[in-house]
Amino acid sequence: AFNGHTIPIEKILLGGANIIITGRHGSGKTTALAYLVSLLARRDKSLGELQNHLPVFLHVNEFDMPIETEDSLLEPIVKALITRASALGQARLPDALKIAFREGRAILALDGFDEIDNEAAQHITGYLEQILQEYPQVRMIVAADPQFVDGLLHLGLAPVPIAAWNRRQQARFIQRWSNLWERFIAPPVKNDPESDEMDTHISPMLLNGWLLNNNAALNPLEFTLKVWAAYAGDSRGPSGTDAIEAYLRRTSVGISKARSAMEYISTQMILSRRTSFTQKEAQHWTATFDTAMVEGAGVAMTSEMGERYATREITIPRVLADLTRNGLLISRPGNRLETIHPQIASYLAGAALAFSGQGAVILNQEDWPLRQSTIHYLASHSDLSDEASRLLTDTVDPLYRGALIAGRWLRDIPDDTTWQKPILQHLANLLQRDALPLNFRGRVLACLVTSNTPGMETMFRHLLRSPKDDVAQLAALGCGFLQDTQSVGELTQIAGYPTLAGQAACLSLINIGTQPAIETAASILLSGDELLRRAVAEAFAFHPEEGYEILRDGSTLDDLLVRRSSIHGLRLIEEPWALKILEEMQIEDGQWVVRNAAAQVVEELHALDPYIPRPLTAPENLEWLIEFASEREMGVSPGDP
Repeated sequence: AFNGHTIPIEKILLGGANIIITGRHGSGKTTALAYLVSLLARRDKSLGELQNHLPVFLHVNEFDMPIETEDSLLEPIVKALITRASALGQARLPDALKIAFREGRAILALDGFDEIDNEAAQHITGYLEQILQEYPQVRMIVAADPQFVDGLLHLGLAPVPIAAWNRRQQARFIQRWSNLWERFIAPPVKNDPESDEMDTHISPMLLNGWLLNNNAALNPLEFTLKVWAAYAGDSRGPSGTDAIEAYLRRTSVGISKARSAMEYISTQMILSRRTSFTQKEAQHWTATFDTAMVEGAGVAMTSEMGERYATREITIPRVLADLTRNGLLISRPGNRLETIHPQIASYLAGAALAFSGQGAVILNQEDWPLRQSTIHYLASHSDLSDEASRLLTDTVDPLYRGALIAGRWLRDIPDDTTWQKPILQHLANLLQRDALPLNFRGRVLACLVTSNTPGMETMFRHLLRSPKDDVAQLAALGCGFLQDTQSVGELTQIAGYPTLAGQAACLSLINIGTQPAIETAASILLSGDELLRRAVAEAFAFHPEEGYEILRDGSTLDDLLVRRSSIHGLRLIEEPWALKILEEMQIEDGQWVVRNAAAQVVEELHALDPYIPRPLTAPENLEWLIEFASEREMGVSPGDP
C-alpha cells in the first residue's frame, strides 16, 4: 500500500551476486523467473552485460533424486532439459551447456525450492555447491520460501523478497484482462431493441470497480483467479479461498470424480512429502487410501447435487489424462505429474484432512513449506485452537515465527470462530511491546491489516492516541493501509509533529486519498518540517491522480525547501518528464542547495541501484579486518572461524 523501494527483475543480477527470490506460494516467483528467462532468451538490452548469457530454466522436480553426477557434473541438467529439445537440439545440447558453463555464460534459474522437503533440499543445495565449485562464474537465481532457505545462504546466495502488487498494479492488471476478455472471449453485446431476449452482459466498468476492493490479503495467484472468476461469471465471493474454489470447479467440469481424485492425490503427495508422482503411485494411493477419510472428505467428495463418490469407482489413468488436459496437472520428465500449483494442492489437502477429521497427521509432520500451506487451509475448516495456542506461547524461537504463522491464518478463518479472538489479542499485545524490534512488529501489523477482521479500524484509531511514538507510528500505517477515512482528523493532528509517527501519518493521509487528506498533505509540503515535506513528496510520487501535478508545480515554487522536497518525489516517478525536470533543475535552479540535490538524484538514477545485491567479500580479503587483526598480532586465514 505504501509502495516501498522495488528493483525490476531484469536488474536483480546486475550487481554480480547470486540471488534467492523469496516469497510464499502464489506470490509470483515462478512468473518472475519465467519473465527473466524470456528476457535472456530474447537478449533484451535491459540486461546489460548479461544479455548474451544462456538461460537454463529448471524446476527441482525435473531432477532425479538423489542427484547422481558420476559421469558428468552437468548430466542431471542435460537429462532434465533434453526432453524439451528437438531432435537436432538434443544432439547439440550437452556440448552447448558445457561451453556456456565453462565460459561463465550460463544463468541457472531454479524454481520449486519451496516445494520440497528438507532431505530433497539438501540434495539440491549439495548439487548447486558442486556446480559453483567447478564453474564459479556461473550465475544462479533460485525461488524459495523465506523460512526454508537452508543451504542456499551458505552458498553465498543473497535473499531478495518478491514485492506484493500495489493497487495501481492490480488496476493495470484488471484493465489488461478486461481488454483481452472483451476482445477474444466475451460474446458480442446485443443492441437490438426489438429483441425479447434479456442481455445479461455486465459492464466491465462495474466488474473492474468491484474487483479493486478487498484485495489487501490476496497474493497475485489468488487475485488472478478472482479476476478470472468474476469475468467467467462463477465467482463465489471476494476471498482467496473463494477464488481457488471457483477455479477448481471450472477446470474440472466434465471430468467424472475429478475433485475426489485431486483431493486424495494432493493429500498423499503432501503426507509423503513429495510434489510429483507417477501414474502407478497415484493408482496405489487411491487403492490403499483410508476409506473413512474419503467418506468424510466433505466438500471434495460431494458434487453440486450432493452425491457422494465411492473410492473404488475412480479410474486413475483416465482421470489423470483428463486432469492433465484441463491443466490441473502438469507433466514432468520421467512420466511424472504434479498439481498445477503447490497452493492449489495445499488447499485440496487441507480441505480433505479437515473434513475427514485427520488433521493431526499433518500437524505431527516434520516442517516443510507445503506442510505450512496445508495447515493454513486446514485452519479455515477445523478447530486448531490447541495448535494456535502452542504457536502463540512458543518462547524458544527468538523470531516469534509461530505468532506470525497463526496471524496469517486470520485472513481465511471464519469470523465466528471462537479461537480467532485469542490470536487477535496476542498480536495486538505484540504490536505494543517496546522490547520487540520495530520491523517484527511491522510484520505483526501486516497480519492484522490483512485479516479482514471487523473492528481493525477502530483498534488502530484507538492506538493513534498512544503516548508511545512507535505504537502511534504503526497505528497510523494501519489506518492508511485500511484507507480508514474516519481516521483523517486524528492523522492530521499527528502529521504536524516531526516524528516517525508524523511521517507515517503523512504517508497514510495520501494513501487514504480523500480531498481533506490530500489537502492536509499538500499544506505540509508547503509549510511543514523538512523531513515531513520529504515524506509527503515521496508519497505523492505514488498518487498520480493528484501527486504528479503537485510535484510538478512544487518544482517551480519560490520556496527552495518545497523545490528540494519535490526532488525526492520526482526521483521515484519512473516517467521521462520527471527525469527531464530534474535535469533542468540541476542546471537552471537559482539555489545551489537545490541544484546539488537535483544533480545527486540524477546521478543516482543513471547509476546502478545501490539496493541490488553485490557479492560479499570473503573475510580474509577485507582490508579493515586484516588491519584490525594485524594490530593485535593475529592472522585471518581462509576457512577459519
